Amino acid sequence: MPEFNDTRTALDLEEQRLKIQELKLKVKDLGRPDYLRPSFWTSIFAIVVAVGSVAGQSAITVIRNREGKEIRDQFLVEKTVAENTAKKARQAANDAERKKQIANQEYDVLEQQKSTTQNTLLQLQTELAKYSRSKNNDETKRGQINQIQPSAKRIEVFTSQSIHTNCK
Repeated sequence: MPEFNDTRTALDLEEQRLKIQELKLKVKDLGRPDYLRPSFWTSIFAIVVAVGSVAGQSAITVIRNREGKEIRDQFLVEKTVAENTAKKARQAANDAERKKQIANQEYDVLEQQKSTTQNTLLQLQTELAKYSRSKNNDETKRGQINQIQPSAKRIEVFTSQSIHTNCK
């Protein structure tokens, strides 16, 4: 059994030698400046990535805000143009409605004038018929009749032309 103890002792010695070597390397590493250690560069890289991410996100946010403001401004301009167009369209519709009402009123007046003129014409024609039938017509009455007939015709023609012109 002496072999087993020798092997164990050899293993223990090797383990102690490795521990001593490890401690020497740690002491040597502690003596080195921080910038020569890999952990320093790894942590610097992580910090740079974090700061870059924050700065990048901030820049993206600024760009998106600027684009959002531009879109909002463009929308406001389009909205204003649409509102002005709608306002003009409403105003034009109101103007057209007023013109229509005025035209209807003028048409009603012309219709009344036509009706009055037609009634006057009928009365004149009736009187004309009475004068023509009477046996006591003298030259004066015939002269009056001759004056009434052309006037009645002119009134009838004028009324018809006025109504047709204003209806168009």
